[in-house]
Amino acid sequence: AVVSTQSTGGALVTGCLCGLLYFGISCLLFSFKIDDVADSSAIHIAGGVVGTITAALFTTQALYKIAISDSGDEGTPCGAFYSCNDLGWRQLVANLAFLLVVTAWSLLAGLALFVPLRIMSILRVDKTIENVGMDFFAATSAEMAFRSQKSKL
Repeated sequence: AVVSTQSTGGALVTGCLCGLLYFGISCLLFSFKIDDVADSSAIHIAGGVVGTITAALFTTQALYKIAISDSGDEGTPCGAFYSCNDLGWRQLVANLAFLLVVTAWSLLAGLALFVPLRIMSILRVDKTIENVGMDFFAATSAEMAFRSQKSKL
């Protein structure tokens, strides 16, 4: 989301909400024992969803003109909390629709990828390797992820 178009207070609210949601999602994933080593799910969901919504709420027309485009006062949108030309509420609806489309696309793409892998039983490593740990297995196996080879350049 474009925080550079938001008022200072809006950017502060966005950052606080994103941080709280990130922490909550991270804890939720941990409690469900979902392995997300880099917390990428939590940070992208929190930052993406909250940032997309707050961009449609806190964007000022003046900052939008500087950061994105100057379409004149009538064509330049602003956040729903500002009354510039009634485009703010339309922008919020558009951003919510965008979130729905991205969520649907991600869900369908994930299902298309992971369901066949699960059916073929290649989604997970062997239970023994999982219990020992992939890092330990990779370090003691002849099948290293990256082999060190001298460059021939």
